[in-house]
Amino acid sequence: MGVRVLGSLSALTSLDLSGCAQVTDVGVRVLGSLSALTYLNLGESQVTDTGLRALRSLMSALAFLYLHGCVQVMDAGVQTLGSLTALTDLSLFGCDHVTDAGVRALGSLTMLIVLLTQAEVGGSGRKWAEVVGPVSGTPRE
Repeated sequence: MGVRVLGSLSALTSLDLSGCAQVTDVGVRVLGSLSALTYLNLGESQVTDTGLRALRSLMSALAFLYLHGCVQVMDAGVQTLGSLTALTDLSLFGCDHVTDAGVRALGSLTMLIVLLTQAEVGGSGRKWAEVVGPVSGTPRE
C-alpha cells in the first residue's frame, strides 16, 4: 500500500515523509491529488525531476516544500516548481545537482521568502545560501 493510502485524504494539509527513502516518483504522483496540502517534507526521499513535475499543477496551496537531501533532483525539476505560486519556504539543501541556473528559475515565486540551497547563488561563490525575501534579492550569510 505505502503512500497510495494517503491519496484519498483530500483534507490533509501537512505531510512529513522525510527520511522515507522508499518514497519515489510513483508515490509523489499520488500526493499530487492532495490539493489542500500546504506543508510537504520529502527530504531524503527518492523523488526526481519527474516526481516534481507531478506536483506542480496539483498543489496550488503548497507553501512549504522541503526536498533536502533529494540527490536525484536537478535543475529541470526545480524549474517546474515555478508554478507553485503559494510557495513561501523551499529547502533544496543537499540537492547536489541543483545549480545557480535552477535557483534563478524560481524568480517567479514572489511569495518565496526562505530558500535553503547548496547552489552557488548569484555568483556569490558560496556553496550554500539562505535567501530571505524574494529569490531575486540578496542572499544572507
